[in-house]
Amino acid sequence: MNLCRAFLALLLVLSTPAAAQEGTGETAPDPLDDFQDWLAPRSETRWTPTVSAGFDALLHTYPLATTDTTETISESFAAVGLEGRSGRSGSRRWRLLGEFSVGSELFRESLEAQWRYLDRRRIARWRLDADFEGRQYREGTGYSLSSDHLEGDLTARAVPWVTGDHLLEMRLDAGFMDYSAPSALEVSHREGGAGLQYGSRLLAEIPWRVGYRYTGRAYPDSARIDRRTHSMEGDLEWRGLDGQVLRLYHSSRRRLIRDEEVKPSAWMHWSDLSAQVPAGTGDVYLDLQSEIWDYDEDSTVYLDSWRLDGVLGFRWGDLMRAGWRLGLAAEHLAAGDSPETYTQLGMRGGVESYGASLNGSIQVEYGRRHYHQGGGVDGQGGYGGDAGFEDLDLTYSDFHYFEIWLMGGWNISETLRLDVMASYEPESHTEQDDDVSLGYASLRLVWRPSSRP
Repeated sequence: MNLCRAFLALLLVLSTPAAAQEGTGETAPDPLDDFQDWLAPRSETRWTPTVSAGFDALLHTYPLATTDTTETISESFAAVGLEGRSGRSGSRRWRLLGEFSVGSELFRESLEAQWRYLDRRRIARWRLDADFEGRQYREGTGYSLSSDHLEGDLTARAVPWVTGDHLLEMRLDAGFMDYSAPSALEVSHREGGAGLQYGSRLLAEIPWRVGYRYTGRAYPDSARIDRRTHSMEGDLEWRGLDGQVLRLYHSSRRRLIRDEEVKPSAWMHWSDLSAQVPAGTGDVYLDLQSEIWDYDEDSTVYLDSWRLDGVLGFRWGDLMRAGWRLGLAAEHLAAGDSPETYTQLGMRGGVESYGASLNGSIQVEYGRRHYHQGGGVDGQGGYGGDAGFEDLDLTYSDFHYFEIWLMGGWNISETLRLDVMASYEPESHTEQDDDVSLGYASLRLVWRPSSRP
């Protein structure tokens, strides 16, 4: 029974959507910690070097007042890294990962460190996580609006109380972002916070948790936008004996701005629902997300809005060979009298496979977005249409869209792997001058030594 629960927990971790973490501003604990410590312990410390080379490209086509513009930024680079891990036989565990890369556009440095203390039940009672990253741009780089910067985060967690099924976690956070040439778009800041979280352990029959976090952020070069944030969040998962699955996540955040004449304080609510029910040879699934912004003072820049999007579809096949999915995707943004209010409808399909040598996924969506009303934005901060402001005609035109996302990897040999990630999102508007497109591609060829003794 314990083996079955552990296997189901691992499948849960691998299938949890990333959207459940959006909007929280927090780094979630590693859900594999308890599972890895449940496995047979490994006593030796391991150091693993890596050598990689890659290529990144960003393509953006957008309209200007007089002509269309296509901007392309590409970079080739080479990187070396070293990862160290302690054995799993003792009570003190650590992990260290450092990487340095030289590219045609910039230099990058990163350092990740983790330390944990486990009790006799293999529960992480103390944990420290640190993450630092630096970037330096070469002269003449395509990133014309970017400046050299250094950022870092430090998190300390403690579990002062734990039972067989539940635990209480306390955490402290600190972070910073420093730009060598701060600007209106790149503002240095300092951040600190504290939080509590209570819930079930990973292998509980119905995993759940609730938490509270307070965060303060200070901007040394622009104190007027200093902010404080109170966040409440919780999630729950239920699995039926016949294969039904229901996952719920919700986060509410109250953001308080120091000077509300610059930027109004606001409430933000994010909800995520995921469900599946067996049907025939596959599963009917539903993924639904809701995002609500409620500002203390509405304006043309900061709008009260409610965005609701989701997909309802059917999933079938074998993930180890080929798993297929096809569904109806919809999205709606309600923003009052704003011309940004729209409804979007499309078809989404994809295939994914996680075989031994070749694995990855391809997802394609095609549809149309319809804006509910015309009307522009006037120079005094009001909207056209019912508001009567028609000095400027900044409207949004309906468009057909096509989106494709590709992510995959190929184990060329035991020591060599090729990773690829790409996306392309063109928009074909009823007003041809509004056409835009955005594309991204990334290739990584990574070498690491064989894990065999």
